[in-house]
Amino acid sequence: MGISYFDKVAWIYPLVDFFGVKTKFYRSIKKSCGLNKDDIVLDVGGGTGIIAKMLINEVKEITVLDQSKNMLSKIHSDKIKKVLGSAENLNFKDKSFDLIYLVDSFHHFTNGYNKEEYNKVIDKCIKELLRTLKNNGRLLFIEFDNTSSIGKKIEFFENRIMKWNSNFYSPKGLVNVLKKYKVKTEVYKINNYCYAVKVIKK
Repeated sequence: MGISYFDKVAWIYPLVDFFGVKTKFYRSIKKSCGLNKDDIVLDVGGGTGIIAKMLINEVKEITVLDQSKNMLSKIHSDKIKKVLGSAENLNFKDKSFDLIYLVDSFHHFTNGYNKEEYNKVIDKCIKELLRTLKNNGRLLFIEFDNTSSIGKKIEFFENRIMKWNSNFYSPKGLVNVLKKYKVKTEVYKINNYCYAVKVIKK
């Protein structure tokens, strides 16, 4: 999968905000989910903690989960917990978090797998996310829309050039995937190529 790549580029990630898009993602989390000083938060695939650093003073506790050891090593704040791992097997108790968010990471869950395995992997990850989310907790996916011009280019780069087997969705496509879990969903447009889907666990 693309983990070795992320280990190699970890040094530059804290310096890059992709033309301010990470700040837009942070604002989208605030707008769509709200933040509470008592919130226990999990950032899945949070890498170097760019988003977590923006949120840390607005919540009680935040943990960054990532598969890249080098990415996590770039988080220097004592306020942010770091956990090496993946969404397939979350080493957390049931109903641990008030808010779980995934920024530009959900499509990487299938990296390294064959297409025939995609549905099984995605199902396992979503079940783990919902298991560790508190009742009435918020789960937020922020993704690139693969029906947009930029989204198509990103999908081409990751799958045709890098050969990662990333699995991208349109907003409607992701909502359809989530229907089987009997959760409430809301879609938010961030810009012309990014969107957010908020899930409320009943």
